[in-house]
Amino acid sequence: MVIKALHYSTNYDLTQHLSTNHCLIMDASGLDLQDVFGLLRAGSTPSVCSEELARRISSCFTSQTANAPAPSVTHTDLMCLCLTLTESIISRLTAQSLPRDATMFYEDVMRRLFGEMNLMAKLVSLLRAQDKLVSHLSAKCMSVYIINDIRISGGSSWMWRHACAEVFEKSVSSSELDSCLWSLTAVIKAVLRGDTGPNQRDVLTKLLSGLDSSIACLYTNLLTPDTQEPHKREPVNLSKTMCEFFDLLEVLSAARLRYGVRSSVQRVMFVESRALLHVVRADVEYLVKKRVVLLLKRSLLRRAGEDWASAGVGLESHEDPGLTEDMRIMADGVLQEVTAGWLKEVPVKAQASFFGGNYDVSLGGTQKDDVILRAVSLILLKSLEINIQSPPWKGSQRDIDVCGYLTELMSFLQRHGTLVSPDAHSCSWVSVVFAEQDDDMMESAKTLIGLYLYQKSLSCSDSGVCVWGCNPHCHFILLLRSLSFDHSVLLDFLISSETCFLEYCVRYLKLLHEDQTAFSSSCRHIEDCDGAERRTDPSVQAPSAVSESLDVVPCTRSSTDHVMIGTISEWLWWDRLWLPGNLTWADLKDEEGLVYARASHLYVTVPYALGFLVVRYVFERLIATPLAASLGVTEKTRYKVEHNAVLEHYFITKSKHPGQADIDGLCKKCSWSSRQVERWFRRRRNQDRPGILKKFREARVTCNILSRDYG
Repeated sequence: MVIKALHYSTNYDLTQHLSTNHCLIMDASGLDLQDVFGLLRAGSTPSVCSEELARRISSCFTSQTANAPAPSVTHTDLMCLCLTLTESIISRLTAQSLPRDATMFYEDVMRRLFGEMNLMAKLVSLLRAQDKLVSHLSAKCMSVYIINDIRISGGSSWMWRHACAEVFEKSVSSSELDSCLWSLTAVIKAVLRGDTGPNQRDVLTKLLSGLDSSIACLYTNLLTPDTQEPHKREPVNLSKTMCEFFDLLEVLSAARLRYGVRSSVQRVMFVESRALLHVVRADVEYLVKKRVVLLLKRSLLRRAGEDWASAGVGLESHEDPGLTEDMRIMADGVLQEVTAGWLKEVPVKAQASFFGGNYDVSLGGTQKDDVILRAVSLILLKSLEINIQSPPWKGSQRDIDVCGYLTELMSFLQRHGTLVSPDAHSCSWVSVVFAEQDDDMMESAKTLIGLYLYQKSLSCSDSGVCVWGCNPHCHFILLLRSLSFDHSVLLDFLISSETCFLEYCVRYLKLLHEDQTAFSSSCRHIEDCDGAERRTDPSVQAPSAVSESLDVVPCTRSSTDHVMIGTISEWLWWDRLWLPGNLTWADLKDEEGLVYARASHLYVTVPYALGFLVVRYVFERLIATPLAASLGVTEKTRYKVEHNAVLEHYFITKSKHPGQADIDGLCKKCSWSSRQVERWFRRRRNQDRPGILKKFREARVTCNILSRDYG
């Protein structure tokens, strides 16, 4: 797992590990590479010349060849330090964070290393090192250099691409293959992020040239059924390689979606999608199966790379014309596998695990891996939508059995405990499965409207539509209920760009305008299901007439109130503050049968107010809360947002609704995508809103007061 941890590390540092062996990283000339590392961080240069530093770094790799035995621990540590130092120099030069003299010095060092000393060839040979750490660090060093080279000159190393192609064609699971997959993925991802400058389409086309056949060969060898047998590969090595390969497939899919870069290897994932689906039944780790399901979901939803790709590129601006047909082929493959019983073979852990670990953690009562349930549901829904929207294939006129597929999905969710209560409404599975994942919930609700209309056009009737959980009216009502009918939350959804709620809302309102009768019957159906659930639940009792037993306790002013009034009356009721200049309070005393209203009479409201506060507290805690429980009104658990000091400070001090320019600035400060920042602010606003239980208690207090005053 060390290599996997290094994937997400950008500041990997070996200097602490080498601090105990300080004398082992100093050569005869007295050049200390650990001190060079410290000077680089400080923006300074060592006392030696650039040629001497380049020669010293290059000499650390000369003894490591493809056929050499495993190096000693000392030499391995030294190579790791040199690789990390080289990578750090390139990164600092790319970021332009060094002073001018230091920039010129380290640029000359890199020019000598990758020029006359041919460091690229040595890094390629280190990919075959027996030590996985050395192999991975060499891949990181190569990737950083290639990204910088593309940014400066627009080209990529032929030697690097040739080495990757050779390793892919061998298709032998090893640390060399893992490192090559990681390196190619990192370079393509950097191009998609915009780290290499403009003209991403041309750069990607040139980068992928010559790699099509080798990646396609690797796809076939890794995912064909005869290579999935457990006795032919070691599960751990195969799992690591397949995860790296799925990452590569996702960045290739993102390149096609965002820039229209189309090659034969990018079509393989769509045309041969059934091979990906077969991974679910292969003898590999659960992490690999989960990873491939998420890859299929992002591909069908056209969301590949949404969290890290450049946000300024629209998905439709560079779309190639053949993508629609390839998406239809992938969707058709999914439906064929579902018909063959694929849903019965999808594994779902009893409890969620995180970061690919084997330790199961239950958070907030979670008893299943919701990520898999959401992904599988969306894969099937989007596959159905793509198929019903596509023209007949090769002249066939077959109809899609939407009802049958959704029945299979409901059975799959029921097997994994999604709909716990047998009396629960079948359409509630959308709110239960997608819970806090708002973008997936809106995507599924929008898709289900299209499936409902398609099925209705075939049968000319919507009878039984709730049985297979596809009634859009029920989905809308249950969505409003889950939001506690809070219009401000709906407004957040409408103005948010991270969900398709606006498109969903327009589709549903159009449907509602045409079929208002179905909406009324859906409301009654949901009420009937709620009543049946309360009747069958032994913990829920019939509501009692608690409101009739509520008596307001009369309150009178105590001696403490009189003392308080006497103390503050002298300055609070000053004549000049309340009355005209020619009038005093003495002129308003009762005399000769005239009675004046005094401002001091308002003091009586203080004890009454305190009395009402006490009554309200007692009523909410001892009466309204049990009454709400008996009526089935429960508080929806709202998960707290992830703590982020920058966003929290902006939320409290500036605005709860940041504009797009502010979101872009916050993205840079937090290293988050705009989608993550928007989601954080929406959930942070929802976190402060009162829940349905609190609203119920406040409403009961108001009703009792009004009934006593006007009843």
